[in-house]
Amino acid sequence: LDACDRLGVFVHCDLPVAEPVNHEEMGADTVLGRRCVAAITEQVRRDRNHPSIILWSAMNELCDGNRDARNWPEYEEFARALVAAVEDADGTRPVIENDWIEPDPDRIFVSPIMTAHWYGQLHARYFDKIEAASQKWSGTGRPFYVSEFGDWGLPQMPHLEDPPFWDTRAIYREGLALSRWPAGVGRFATETERYQGLSDRLQIEVWRRFDDIGGYCLTELTDVPHELNGLLDLHRRPKPLAVTEVARANQPVLPMLRLDSLVVRAGELLTAELHVSNDGPALAEVCIEIRFGDTAPPAPLNELLAIDASQLDPASVADRFRESHVDVRTTHLRAHAATPLGAVILEAPPVPGSHDLVVRLRAADGTEVENRYPMHVVDVREVDGDVRVIGGDTDAAALRAVGARVGDAPGAVLVVGEEALDAEAGRAVADALVAGQAVVMLAQSEDAAPWFPVPVELAQVATAWGSTVFRFTTDHGAIPSLPRRNVLVAEDSTIQATTVVSSVAGAAFPDSPVVVAFKPVPAAMAGTIIGSHAVGAGRLVLCQYRLADGAAAGDAAASAILADVVRWAVRPRPTLDRHDTRKGDGRTVRSYSWAAEAAR
Repeated sequence: LDACDRLGVFVHCDLPVAEPVNHEEMGADTVLGRRCVAAITEQVRRDRNHPSIILWSAMNELCDGNRDARNWPEYEEFARALVAAVEDADGTRPVIENDWIEPDPDRIFVSPIMTAHWYGQLHARYFDKIEAASQKWSGTGRPFYVSEFGDWGLPQMPHLEDPPFWDTRAIYREGLALSRWPAGVGRFATETERYQGLSDRLQIEVWRRFDDIGGYCLTELTDVPHELNGLLDLHRRPKPLAVTEVARANQPVLPMLRLDSLVVRAGELLTAELHVSNDGPALAEVCIEIRFGDTAPPAPLNELLAIDASQLDPASVADRFRESHVDVRTTHLRAHAATPLGAVILEAPPVPGSHDLVVRLRAADGTEVENRYPMHVVDVREVDGDVRVIGGDTDAAALRAVGARVGDAPGAVLVVGEEALDAEAGRAVADALVAGQAVVMLAQSEDAAPWFPVPVELAQVATAWGSTVFRFTTDHGAIPSLPRRNVLVAEDSTIQATTVVSSVAGAAFPDSPVVVAFKPVPAAMAGTIIGSHAVGAGRLVLCQYRLADGAAAGDAAASAILADVVRWAVRPRPTLDRHDTRKGDGRTVRSYSWAAEAAR
């Protein structure tokens, strides 16, 4: 607290009432109640003269293990007694009653403050969830804070001869060694920090779009053993990529794009909502420039396409926009407010790969700030092949959307749709493999394991408390829409798998793993999201990404990866041709070449 006072760091100060607690002993005048009041009183009296403390939290997630107990009258008595103890010892600061997981105004008896602990991954569904929840809870007229959030990023893990007992790097090194990650531990850690920073920053951007969300608290400033979601590691060394992103998110003036996805088709139009969060004085003569990349020098403002964002109708003007940059002008931005400026449309780069979408704001008073989004541009090449589908209408529609010819043509690749594997489908899969054909198995849940043509184990990746599930690609190039040897950050954010293949035919991985999920703790686990395995004379291509709905609706990531997976299966099986060459000295030199592109 002394350091926070000197540095000007605001402190949301928890008081020592948290699980585990015997809920049967709650009340205003029980042994538990009296002890908690005494502890709170002692701590508040000790620390109340620290100016860095801006609020007290009387309890943290109390009754999370027994949520029915929050409805007991003894809980209400207990909550009222604790808040009264805080206010008696210090009436100058606001008090959070029970720092809770979801806003729950009916179970807050004294304090006006609502809180949320929103933990999630870099996934479109999670961002949609917190966007809707923020819309709901920020308009109630009560103070509302996101008092816990944060994703994981691993620290650098150099070898230590004598690490302290609380250092957990050995656990992560050992787990990663079994995961098929194709590079070093340092590279993996750096990539996870990039993931962490972007995930944290995009969550902050959601809350900065709402005036009535009073603040957010990142969990945590530093790693602690077995919880590596700090901006600094256990040894207080920064995670540079994560720090950079969080610093960007906390600029006083922040221009933001609300994007449905960070994946876009090459050369197609991209539509996004433009917002500015201004936590300073009002700004005049504001210009916001949006462009892909930094390679071309900014054009003079009068040569850019100027848009009155408040009048923009994307449906009616889409054909006008074949520009790689957009200039939005507004005369005024309110002080200490979030301002929506409408939609902007611009054209994605024609070249697949990673491209930064850069947003720059300038104002008459000299304010100049920048934000940027890592966009993954894909070339959705249509499948030139016949497929036979076992599954529903959505599976067939998705395959047609990526160019596959759906029917019963001779030699058609069998595709088992999402959640379509049962006993009958399993027999069809076995027959196709015996005949030497390729079979594509789209995402299946755990109860489908008995119907696979080889023994498999399927495991859920959405677990209880624990680390982030990182996804990475191996050296295999079967899925060109994804970068090789990379931890995936935004490339699959709309299609993430909920279940992975954790063993195939007694082995941890199939013959050719392409995309792997790795969860460090608790109990390191790894599993295959995309891979291929030889089964008899045939080949089973596995894909646990959820692609059908997205591809049928035109989602760029789902379409590109589904097309890649099917194209991988449609390729002809390779055959090895022998070539004998007679040399002048009478020797025969024998060589071999593939007659078709290798499929595994």
